[in-house]
Amino acid sequence: MRVGNLRPMVWAVTAAGIGLATGCMRTRQLGPADWGALRGDERIVVVTRSGVRHELSEFQFYTTALVGQGERDEIEIPLDSIAVVEVRERNTATPIIFAALAVGTGVAVLIAQQQSPEEPASCPFVYSFDGEEYRFDSETFAGAVARGLDRTDYDNLEHLQPVGGRYRLRLVNSRPETQYTDELKLIVVDHAPGTRAIPDRSGQVHVTSDLRAPRTAWGVHGGEALAAVWHADDIYWSGAPLEEADLDKPGQLRDGLVVSFARPPGVQSATIVVRARNTALAPFALEEFLQLQGEGLFGWYLRVAEDEDLRERIRGWVAREGMLHILLWQEGRWTLQDALLDVGPALSKSQVARLDLGSVDTDTVVVRLASARGLWQIDWVALDAGPEKPLAVTEIVPLWARDERGRDVRELLASEDGRYYASVDGGVAEIEFAVPRLPSGDMARSVILKSRGFYYIHVPHGGPSQSALADRILDEPLVGNRYILERWRTMRR
Repeated sequence: MRVGNLRPMVWAVTAAGIGLATGCMRTRQLGPADWGALRGDERIVVVTRSGVRHELSEFQFYTTALVGQGERDEIEIPLDSIAVVEVRERNTATPIIFAALAVGTGVAVLIAQQQSPEEPASCPFVYSFDGEEYRFDSETFAGAVARGLDRTDYDNLEHLQPVGGRYRLRLVNSRPETQYTDELKLIVVDHAPGTRAIPDRSGQVHVTSDLRAPRTAWGVHGGEALAAVWHADDIYWSGAPLEEADLDKPGQLRDGLVVSFARPPGVQSATIVVRARNTALAPFALEEFLQLQGEGLFGWYLRVAEDEDLRERIRGWVAREGMLHILLWQEGRWTLQDALLDVGPALSKSQVARLDLGSVDTDTVVVRLASARGLWQIDWVALDAGPEKPLAVTEIVPLWARDERGRDVRELLASEDGRYYASVDGGVAEIEFAVPRLPSGDMARSVILKSRGFYYIHVPHGGPSQSALADRILDEPLVGNRYILERWRTMRR
């Protein structure tokens, strides 16, 4: 791959020294152990541990090496030989787009690339080999948009089939992002035939066998929805139209679906299954929030990585306005039972939560699925009021894994250890697992992907920071809902 065909990229790490302005340019000297994200020009100087200096224009960071265009030829520099990187920046407010790329040695990189608001960024895509072809099967750790916000996801792989004693996956970066994957494993679940094995957000697997469709389903703002959520058929309930929302009325900024089920006698708990996906509003909201940091985005990224209080405020905002809340009607009021993680807009995902029915004194179970308006599409809802079923769980690590350049990345994916497989737009890792032996007896098998990481969306930035508004979005309910819907409408006029 010729570097001349690559997009311009900019080093992103915590400043080890203070940049000095020189006319319209300044230089930052950056240490390879630092982290973060830094807006900069397309030229860098790399100093190796032996003292050799390389001035590069266009360049690409891979898992173990930097490949860049020198004054005459393309050169490759092992990452562990780099002592320092000097980034030459222009003192302008020209918007560029960036994302940090962490690798096993602690080096990071930013990419400059424009992104259309009609094509929102997402997160790593996983493709499963079904015996004939690779099929899109998972969109993982959605919403983990900065270092320090890493999260672990659990996702049923519905298309994966064993071939020659192997499970084969592809981990693909097909969006304008930089993605860090710390861990990627498979959880193989053997359970009784005719049952389903679905993980909750903590990774506990629930085996369901007596799934019941809702009796009724209605949108909070009106509209019968039973036909849309009766089956898992890619026919979605999408809520009230965004264009009809009165943004001055707080009740119009939220939406939800109310479903009811028949309750079997004597049952004190149940499992609700929800198959859903986010709309394009979810990544749009994240990008709009990041752009509020303006020229201060570099410092904001560093604070996220270092400040637990800030991370908790971000998680609180995402939980309050991004997750799908499951509320149960009991004793004359709605009580929160759980909240489902955002899953991204590219693929529907089944998630489960437990309901405590001890205080429900009727023969009907009424559940409300609530979220910010326009953020979720719901395909299927079902209830299992039967007891938990037996299962056997085996967790397996990759047998081997290689990136698009043939580099061995298995060790980077085998465990959660802070060493990342780093991928830019167009990156692909091929991964294989040895299939565990089936237990004796008649058993069904489900395979669940366990993955952990984070990513940086490449968003345009520049100009003054709107940190006061960003703080209000994190701390004040509905401020973010209103702002994002206003921006969404403006962008589509």
